Amino acid sequence: MFSWLKQFGSRKQPVVFAAQDRWWATEFPDWAQSMGTPERFHAFMDGVVAYFAKRGLSAHVHPSGVVHPDPNHIEKTWGLGNLLQTCATRQSEEFPGLIAAHFDLLERADTQGQQLALKLNDWEYARPRLRIRLWDTEVREALAKTITRESIPGLITALSVDLPEAIQTVSYDLAKKWDKTPVELFDIARENTWDAVHPAPKLLDAANLGNIHVVEDDSYYTASIALQIDRLPTLLGPHGVFISVPTRGGMLALPFNRMADLQFLAHLVRFTRHCFEQGPGSVSYRIWWYRTGTWHEIPYESDPERISILPPIEFEKYVSTIAPEESDEPDGPEDSDPSDDPADR
Repeated sequence: MFSWLKQFGSRKQPVVFAAQDRWWATEFPDWAQSMGTPERFHAFMDGVVAYFAKRGLSAHVHPSGVVHPDPNHIEKTWGLGNLLQTCATRQSEEFPGLIAAHFDLLERADTQGQQLALKLNDWEYARPRLRIRLWDTEVREALAKTITRESIPGLITALSVDLPEAIQTVSYDLAKKWDKTPVELFDIARENTWDAVHPAPKLLDAANLGNIHVVEDDSYYTASIALQIDRLPTLLGPHGVFISVPTRGGMLALPFNRMADLQFLAHLVRFTRHCFEQGPGSVSYRIWWYRTGTWHEIPYESDPERISILPPIEFEKYVSTIAPEESDEPDGPEDSDPSDDPADR
């Protein structure tokens, strides 16, 4: 039982949380650093507590960034990470409205989920709404009952149902009601996700970031397009592609055409870290090298001064096989006009 949960009187009386301690007055946790300053974080947290107090709700905000909105159902939790990342890009005067909109949506999603529970038993209703969503392996425990795969090192691929104001994960029990195997469901969800996102890669900033491309869309499933990278041939170099999925709404890709492309890896790391830390919807800070169906994580160390790439042995062995003349091969005709940059069109 949580230490801040107290029950007063008999069991017939309402269950409430103990008074919220204002721990954020003296703490500025790592998950809140994107807010910039302790003062802005204080304003954010005060706004969160004020939201529940205004509605007469007994809720508790834990220093880990988790809200327990209902003392009668302590297993129910809401994270503050995405909301904080959204507020971090706005003025503090806007916090109350953003906070209210966020939690109101969560309440509606809970209600909607209960109302749609019976509908989800209907395979014809669920089929077109199946999606694939990526999560970091850190949330593995929360997805224990969900049908998942681990196709990319460090990430969990989870089956989900896309509802108007909620996302429902797919359990093995639900799959049994549909009389479908996980393989069948993933095949359908993969196609649905592709059709929903309509991925269209584009160069980020050719002048400063080289050949780094982005696939972005206001969707919870855009990052999942990484699982179908073979369907985006323009991003696949002869030596593969470097990929990151910093947020749910975006995938970054650096085609590995020649050795000279390695100089842009540091840019990919920096931009990935920036997007991951700013959010919203952070997925992973990792970088991968993909080639012919195989994923390898490319570890790195970063600080404000420099970035150190720590390639795995598989990558080093492959790079050693690239012929010197291929390493120096230009990307296009030697007499091309450098002023005719696609990024400027």
